[in-house]
Amino acid sequence: MNLTGNYSGGDIYEWAAHTAKLTTQKRKASGGRLVSRAAVYRLLRDPIYAGVFYVQGVKYELATDLPRAISEGEHQKILRMLGDKDAPKTQEHDVLYRGHIKSPYQELVGADVKMHLTCDCGKKFSFLNRTNCPRCI
Repeated sequence: MNLTGNYSGGDIYEWAAHTAKLTTQKRKASGGRLVSRAAVYRLLRDPIYAGVFYVQGVKYELATDLPRAISEGEHQKILRMLGDKDAPKTQEHDVLYRGHIKSPYQELVGADVKMHLTCDCGKKFSFLNRTNCPRCI
């Protein structure tokens, strides 16, 4: 449902809670209530459905004979659609080096694209949404 791009996380929550009537696990003194929005988001972000899990930042794969609900690429797409801060995001800019470069410390390094101009008056401004200097107008 989320992979089509037609439904937001809130739409999926509304479907899960009100149409499918998903509830929390019934326990002795609690449970049995409708699932919360945070629980639905946790389910959507969980990498276990893609066949991987992380322990202290190390990636482990599940056994290959276990079926996968989604692929890892589809999981990354869901993370991007939900706006997860850790999801890799790609943008199209004309830069010298495309993509990410690994540093000697195994960190990803990308181009820092600045869309700024400096006017003759010394004012620096973004030229994405304006063509003239705001100070000189």
